[in-house]
Amino acid sequence: MYKLQKNIPIPSRAKTKQARTSKYPFAAMKVNMSFLVPKEEANGDIDKLMTRISAAAHSARKALNFKFALRKMPEGVRVWRTQ
Repeated sequence: MYKLQKNIPIPSRAKTKQARTSKYPFAAMKVNMSFLVPKEEANGDIDKLMTRISAAAHSARKALNFKFALRKMPEGVRVWRTQ
């Protein structure tokens, strides 16, 4: 059986989670703005770059309630804010 106790203070956490900052400027974007991530950031592997940016855009969409469109371009991946 477990003993019930009252008035025991909760100790503070040793480490608190800090909000992660995005490498990409999603929060600063207005509708119809875009930015280009050069393919050199993934050593020329455009598919790997697209996957990484898509995941970041998905997180930003949930956090900011924005919508984004991503397209592969010859020079890299371009991201537009659509809503």
